[in-house]
Amino acid sequence: MPIDPYTPPSASPPPVPAPMDGEPPSNANRFVAYLIDGLVYMLLNVGLVLVLVLPMAVMAERPFMDEELKQVLFIFGTLFWMVLALMVPPSCDLLFQRVLLGETPGHRALGMVVVDMEGRPPSAARLFGRAVAKHLTIALFYIITISVFFDAKRRAPWDYIAGTRVILRDSAIKT
Repeated sequence: MPIDPYTPPSASPPPVPAPMDGEPPSNANRFVAYLIDGLVYMLLNVGLVLVLVLPMAVMAERPFMDEELKQVLFIFGTLFWMVLALMVPPSCDLLFQRVLLGETPGHRALGMVVVDMEGRPPSAARLFGRAVAKHLTIALFYIITISVFFDAKRRAPWDYIAGTRVILRDSAIKT
């Protein structure tokens, strides 16, 4: 039978990663991972402020600038920094978890990974929802975040919202 060069080859779907099941991390691990992530996000925020906002402040100190323009630059710089401060953590959370395959720097340091309820790596949409829910929960209802310490599977509110869970990488069993 001759091969038709104009028909596309049959594409097989990409392999589905094997589901993982594992133990939830200890409360101490979740807390330390949260602190590590906060430190990383703070350093990124400070770096962005130094690169993006500091030049505006230096420019505002020039003698040729009138007071009205200085005030506009100050207000713009302050608003810009506030937007950065609000956007950096969720953006980094999503970026790190996509690039590091379900891990933030804190998760990676302590051997934890985020999986969906079936034990597979979460989709980008699920990770986005988790990042937004996490940082909105922290910003608006900080006291609720301690609920992770009282949950049997140590799932935080954002894990329930996004349908994810955090497990220890070393205890993960490929099923």
